[in-house]
Amino acid sequence: MDHRNGNWDIYEKDLPNGQEQRLTLTGDNEYPDISGDRVVWRAFQNNQWDIYSLDLGLTDPTPQPVTNDSAFEWSVRVSGDLIVWMDGRNNTDPTAQPGASGVSWDIYMKDLTSGAEIKLADRGTNAYYPAVDGETAVWEEYASSIWEATIPDTTAPAVSNLNPAGGAATDCTAPAISASYTDNRVGVNARSVVLNLDGQEVTGAAAITDSGVSYQPDTLTEVTHSVSLEVTDFSGNTATSDWQFTIAPPLLHMNNGKAFWANYGDYSHRLLTVPYQIANASVDFSVIDVEILALPATEGVILHSATPVAVGDATPGSQAGFSLKYLVPNSTNTFKATVFASAKNRCGGIRYLPGPPSGV
Repeated sequence: MDHRNGNWDIYEKDLPNGQEQRLTLTGDNEYPDISGDRVVWRAFQNNQWDIYSLDLGLTDPTPQPVTNDSAFEWSVRVSGDLIVWMDGRNNTDPTAQPGASGVSWDIYMKDLTSGAEIKLADRGTNAYYPAVDGETAVWEEYASSIWEATIPDTTAPAVSNLNPAGGAATDCTAPAISASYTDNRVGVNARSVVLNLDGQEVTGAAAITDSGVSYQPDTLTEVTHSVSLEVTDFSGNTATSDWQFTIAPPLLHMNNGKAFWANYGDYSHRLLTVPYQIANASVDFSVIDVEILALPATEGVILHSATPVAVGDATPGSQAGFSLKYLVPNSTNTFKATVFASAKNRCGGIRYLPGPPSGV
């Protein structure tokens, strides 16, 4: 809580980078609590005290009302997506303060994931100062007794950040397979994670934490592949995600044009120029560090140009031309020259066009 602007505000500071930001609305904001990225507090809005929540994990976090009735609320606490607080809505005067004569406070909870709101304390006596952790809420009642309630977690974990994305195509022949998962209440049991690739379980070779899984396969064939992920939280709720991705090669083409003598000097020295062109007909895939290599020609012809020839990167739809010169003996009318290209995909894998040379 901070009073620098004339009202009580809630501020958040990221200690590693030192950034500080105001989280709350205009007017007074009091008694914050935090669980993970979730911050809750009570704010005086529209002449009444209500509970507000904000998710710091969002790109543009905005305070959202948890309650919006005429009663006053106090002592808010949060665990995951479960919020508990003192509530005066059932009093004759719902705006009375704690300790006022003839006032009975209740404990309410709200699950932000399901939207369910429940009154936990309902015995006609004052209930104060709740706390919550996982599925358990506790509070104090009149005569200093402590009460407890179990709030069952019935929501399965949420799976996100699938990689490669479902339905995506990639030119990586060994793409990292990964996913993230979160649970709104008790957390994901990392030991429950099961990962399958093309019907084969690969869990034992995967890196697994309580927030995500990743697996690095060996080279995969250029077809469609299936992934299945199963995760369970500590309350026994299970989520399953199935998705597919396709490995597809970049559409590279290389053609040669008609050979010619570039000038009279080349003609005199029997240096024949052969033009080539390499094109990337892919819509999505770029290749980098394209290089042109050549094998020895036939009929005594000698490659005069230095190789490899660096062509650079080939973006989708691009074309690049290059030429090679050959020293052709006077007695040679025809010969065979073999040229191929090498390029790297975005994962660092090397691809050859039209195919790898002998011995590679």
